[in-house]
Amino acid sequence: MSYLNGIQQQRAEEIERQSGWDCGRHEDTVLTEQEQSEHEQQCLDAMLEAYITEEGNYAVNGASIKCSQMTGKPVFFKFDREGTKMWIEGEKGIATKTVYPQKKSFDRIVPPIDKGRVGKLFAVHGETQTVNGIPYATVIDRTCLRQETNSKDGGQDKCDASIVSCGNCKLLLKHDIENIAGNWDKAVQYGTCYCLIKPREEWTNPRCTESVVGNCDTGDTVPECKIERHHHTMTFSTTEGDKEGLTMLSTLLCYRGGIITIEKSGQGSIIIKDMEQRISEKVDEIRNHSIDSLDEMKNLETIEILARMIYQESHTFMHGEQNAILYSVINRIFSPKYYIYNIYETPCSENNTLKNILLTENQYESIRDHTSGSYHLPEENSLDYKGWENAKRLAAIMMIALEDNLQMDSSTNDVGTVNIIKSDIDKRYIINDVSQQCDSCGAIIENLIENKTYFKAIKNVPEEEGMIYIYTDGERARGGHVFWGE
Repeated sequence: MSYLNGIQQQRAEEIERQSGWDCGRHEDTVLTEQEQSEHEQQCLDAMLEAYITEEGNYAVNGASIKCSQMTGKPVFFKFDREGTKMWIEGEKGIATKTVYPQKKSFDRIVPPIDKGRVGKLFAVHGETQTVNGIPYATVIDRTCLRQETNSKDGGQDKCDASIVSCGNCKLLLKHDIENIAGNWDKAVQYGTCYCLIKPREEWTNPRCTESVVGNCDTGDTVPECKIERHHHTMTFSTTEGDKEGLTMLSTLLCYRGGIITIEKSGQGSIIIKDMEQRISEKVDEIRNHSIDSLDEMKNLETIEILARMIYQESHTFMHGEQNAILYSVINRIFSPKYYIYNIYETPCSENNTLKNILLTENQYESIRDHTSGSYHLPEENSLDYKGWENAKRLAAIMMIALEDNLQMDSSTNDVGTVNIIKSDIDKRYIINDVSQQCDSCGAIIENLIENKTYFKAIKNVPEEEGMIYIYTDGERARGGHVFWGE
């Protein structure tokens, strides 16, 4: 199980970084390399002990999970008379001679759209111990939805299961084609993991927290550790008696080779009212007034420019249209390319701010076209007003995500003017913070365009491989946008 110890140590170091842990043991003298190593181990030990004994760090119903075998790319299928081929975008595929005449000749499974259930852990065995009525998850919460539905009459996915899917699996085997084709609708809804996941019988916690950092004085054989103070993992009541809870140190193995871990405890959802208040306050900063010139646009706060751009690019949002526009902004901010140009008209890393990306020439033309809807907003009783209200909400959520992840100078109140140094901030944190929130109708703000940065309006054009199409109201005939480039 040495590889699990390695995973757990990585998670411990991530916990230490995220928590900004300070052991309080500041040395006045210069330490030797060995003394520094020992000091770091002692600090990590102290951090883990504090972490593992705090109820607020344990996963509850709705916790976010991730599997090491997942890919963010779509999975493509080609069905024809000679057989079936399956491949991940940009990678070599596999094929079988099995024919599925009822399937379309070409189809794909994009990263799953049901964010309410994909990548989530449900504490179906939890009982009396809760946080504001939300039960704790434990080591026995590992049943997957496919197994549960297959074991009950009717095959309805309404029965108790802890894991629905983690997304699209990057491991492809020949017999997977049959499993996915046989559960095609669910694969499209939840990702291929729904069809393939094979979790072990229980989650695994570190038997001894000190062993995570190799600092247990009983030796390397973890099960032999008898020191009671090393065993801090808390237990919670379940339908099968008291069971150990789950933290970011917990791991669940999949027989396909994946390692599932806890990404967020889910306890953040308990303070959802505080987040909603922040969003509401941000939305209130946006004024609903018309402007007539680019100079007026430039003088607006970033949140208002962003909301106007999202609205103008897509007045509809029920099928992810506005989400896609927002994620194109995030992708441009963190793209390996730079979209801000210096006086010599060459790309540069200076002033890589959200506001500059929105206003730079040849980026979002709706911002620079003073005849567009971004200059003249809809009336409250108009058909497009709901689209404007949702655009404001998305802009507010984006600004909060930046505020929570960027270091702001006291001289500015607009996080959109803060230079974003790509090496100092992880794009995943911004995406995670945005995707944890909901739009005006309560749907998760999902990233449907992956890392795509460019887009243009389209109508009645044939779809091309490698492109991502988001249609107005989900109807191809109404047109929409096509996204490409990274």
